[in-house]
Parts: sequence; C-alpha cells; structure tokens
Amino acid sequence: MSTQPQIAPLMALALGMAFCPAPAHAADTTIGLGLGVAPPYPGAREVIAVPLPSLEIAGDTVTWRTNNFGLEAGFDLGGGVSAGPILRVDPGRGSLFAVKDAVVARLARVKAAPEAGGFVEFGGPLAGSVRWRGRASLVQGFGAGHGGLLGEASAGVLIPAGRRAVLALSVQASWQDRRYAQAYFGVDAAGAVRSGLPVFRANKGLRDIGVGGVYTRTLSKRWSLSVLGTLSRMQGAASRSPIVRERGREWQPFAGLALSYRL
Repeated sequence: MSTQPQIAPLMALALGMAFCPAPAHAADTTIGLGLGVAPPYPGAREVIAVPLPSLEIAGDTVTWRTNNFGLEAGFDLGGGVSAGPILRVDPGRGSLFAVKDAVVARLARVKAAPEAGGFVEFGGPLAGSVRWRGRASLVQGFGAGHGGLLGEASAGVLIPAGRRAVLALSVQASWQDRRYAQAYFGVDAAGAVRSGLPVFRANKGLRDIGVGGVYTRTLSKRWSLSVLGTLSRMQGAASRSPIVRERGREWQPFAGLALSYRL
C-alpha cells in the first residue's frame, strides 16, 4: 500500500483544476470512493483489492485531505507553498491485510501502527495552463509497528486535457531508515529458521523510485471520475532482500478507479 500516499495529493490537485472555482469564502468539500489493486505490503508479489475513500475540505487558509489510511492538513503559506502535519496508520505486513505467501507468512508480523510527520508542497504555473507541483514528506512510525522513518518526494505536472479533463503526471521516490528497512525487508536468525530464507540485514537508503499518473474527467458540475496508477521499482536493500528477490517482486504496481462528488 506504499504507493497510495503520493497519488492522493496529485488526485486532489487534478480535481481542483477540473472543477470550477468554489464560491468566495466558502469551504470547498469533495468526497469520493473507489476501488484499486495494490500489493498488501512493500515488495509483495501478489496484489489485493483495496477501497479508495477520499475526503478533501479546502478552506481559505487550510486544506484537509485523506492521506492513505489517515489525514493531513495543509496550511497555505503563500507563494504557492503549503505545509502541515500528517497522521495516518501504516497497515503493516500480515496485520490489516493477510499475507498469502506461505514463506513470508512465517516471518515476524509487522504490526499496524500510527505514523506521524509532516509535508511541504510547492508549485505554480509552468507554461500556459500547465502547472507544476513538488512535494516532500517525512513520517515517523510509533507503537509496535516498523518504528522507523519513511521519506517520500515527488514532482509532477498537471495538464488540461480538453475542457473537462486534467492529466496529472509525476515521478516519485521514497527513502527508508534502518529500522523501517529491517522491519519490512530484513530477515533475522529466527525468521530464517522458520521461513528457510537466508539471514539478511537491511540498511537505510532509497526504498523505491517510480512514476504515477491521474486522469480526471468531470461528468457534471459536481461529479468527476478519476483513473489513477503508479509503477515503482524497489531499490537498494529493498531490492536485494530475499523477501523481494525470492518471494516478491521488484516492480510494484498500483491502479484504481474513483468517483468523486463535490458538495
């Protein structure tokens, strides 16, 4: 489920360009629901069906929106820059979603746990009606989950595709610290005995790099339909881990379809 956090902001921006401006001094609220397919944990070979609920409440100075299994609040700092906190739940491995691979299932479970951190977004006009956007975030895991740091960064463009549609394209990357890497990609001695996989000590560094896109088309004044997806490739310790190399896959897909309604 690691690809969704970076798609959500792009989808929100695409919706903002696709819909007409909100009335002055009024909160602009959009709700949505969709269905997607994604790996149940980083590096998994299989994909599962996942719900894609969304909520965005855009006010004069702060915008609230969903961020994977959680929320973020972006405060307008002026000059096309916004920043704010993130609070979400990391689904873990074998916690919120079952592990289908019999070998990986014998490894220690990564429990679902809260993540908290912050983000900054910036952007503006690029050429004509095309806009650019950049984003960086950093979250810390708490509780009995991975307990590590995960950083994510993306840069993209939003391109009008006719009078009723917007295409958002991005490149993205994520970074993990040692604790996060060991939780998801490491194999300790006990896990090696139970699973038959070799002992592997995962180090910090790049987790993955990838590309993403969202195509949003307005169906009416209030309804819109979005097709979204990403494709990322594991890097560094993640790609060398036997969890990925022997039981998973380096290429991680995500695709979904979502319907949104502007209140």
